[in-house]
Amino acid sequence: PDGKHVYVAAYYASAVAWLTRDSATGALTYVGRYSSVNINGANSVTVSQDGKHVYVAAAAADAVAWLTRDSATGALTYVGRYSSVNINDATSVTVSPNGENVYVAIYEDDAVAWFTRDISTGALTYADRYSNANIDGVIAITVSTDGRHVYVAAGVADAVTWFTRESATGALTYADRYSNANIDGATSVTVSPDGKHVYVAAANSNAVAWFTR
Repeated sequence: PDGKHVYVAAYYASAVAWLTRDSATGALTYVGRYSSVNINGANSVTVSQDGKHVYVAAAAADAVAWLTRDSATGALTYVGRYSSVNINDATSVTVSPNGENVYVAIYEDDAVAWFTRDISTGALTYADRYSNANIDGVIAITVSTDGRHVYVAAGVADAVTWFTRESATGALTYADRYSNANIDGATSVTVSPDGKHVYVAAANSNAVAWFTR
């Protein structure tokens, strides 16, 4: 969030790397990485809004890991992880705008799990999950900037699905989905900073689709 660093998940290296970012040009300089079986099959990485912690979805480890972040250097230090069949083949991770919840997309089980987050330590506590063919092949997840909704890209279902989010608990309730050949093989989803639009990358359609929200 401070714009100083960029983090990359490396699946085959079971690693997350950090790079410094030139604020004027956007150019990146490699600094270092954390590589371990703790994040075997690292597939997705996100930074908490307070910049204190980095979370990694590790598909092969069936885990989500948390690391502390040095705000000056960007360096990461492994703290802990949650690994369970509850998040079998974790493919994507995101943090709610208020920093109180973390959400994980689970490809193998067509599911989305949510966790409560300790804002001081970054530690996660499993809360619950939603699993249904509505999100068959879920591969990406994001939270709207106002924190009210969660969106997932489901590649096998050729769909983008949205949930309402309970602000107090972080719990998700299925709302609806858009499924169409226009987003065949949906692989990624994001919300515009003003919250007005949602964008979906569709691998099999060679396309990016946009929606009003």
